[in-house]
Amino acid sequence: TFPTGAGAIPMCSVPDIGRKVVSILNNPETINTEQGVVGAFHTGQEIADLFSKSLGTPVVFNAVEVAAYAAFGFPGAADLANMFRFMVSFKPTHRDVASTQKCLDGKLDTLEEWIETNKAAFQ
Repeated sequence: TFPTGAGAIPMCSVPDIGRKVVSILNNPETINTEQGVVGAFHTGQEIADLFSKSLGTPVVFNAVEVAAYAAFGFPGAADLANMFRFMVSFKPTHRDVASTQKCLDGKLDTLEEWIETNKAAFQ
């Protein structure tokens, strides 16, 4: 359940972020420049479908309005609602999959790989 509607959110693995930082620090031309990192953009439905495929059980994506998500009452709900609103509402500045792939020699971790590696935690 996310307040993203049909919008796609940027995703990136922690190891890919670290490898991107190392590539920036190893290249004097990129130091003191604005750099982004993103491995993929996925909709809530795509995320649910990847979990369903890996786990072999239906996973349902529930799109809710930002205000409804903010009112869920758990700590940070309003902050997360605003984060999701930002992710789907604004142009992804400095977040380009191709530039991230170029810095990481074309190999990015995928959400599907992550789910497969960690699926025991979801069963």
